[in-house]
Amino acid sequence: PRSEGEIDHENEVIYEAFQSRPWDEILEFAEHAFQSLLHQVSLLDEATLEEHLFPPPLEDRPLWREIVGTSYIHSILHLAQYYRERGDSAQVQALNEEMARSLPDLDPGPKWQGLVKYNLACHFSLSGEKSKAIPLLQEALELEPDL
Repeated sequence: PRSEGEIDHENEVIYEAFQSRPWDEILEFAEHAFQSLLHQVSLLDEATLEEHLFPPPLEDRPLWREIVGTSYIHSILHLAQYYRERGDSAQVQALNEEMARSLPDLDPGPKWQGLVKYNLACHFSLSGEKSKAIPLLQEALELEPDL
C-alpha cells in the first residue's frame, strides 16, 4: 500500500489540477469516477469482496471495507470538515447522521460497528457535544480496541 506521504502528494496533485476548474466540470469528473468504481465493484463476487488482500497494518480489513472507507467515509469526513470550517453545523450534523444510519447494516461484526461508533463519537467531539461523544467512544473501543 501507499504511504500517507504518497497519498498526500497525490491529493495535492489532484487539487492543483482541479482547483481552477468550474464546479460542473468537477462534478462531472467525480460522477464518472464514481460510476467507474461502481462498475468495477459490480464485477467482483462476494467472496472477493470479503478477502483480506492487504499487508499490515490493513491485513484485518476485507476489500469491501477499504472500498467503503475510501469512496464513502473518507469523502463524507472531508465534506463535514469543509462545512464545519464554514460554521454550517446543520450540514455537518446531516452528513454524520446519514453516515450513522447507512453504515451499521453493512457488517454486524464488532470491528465495523466499533468504527461506525468511533466516527460518530469524533463528530460529536468536534461539535463540542462531549456528553454524546464520550459514551460512544467508550462503546467503540469496547467493540474494537485497536481503534
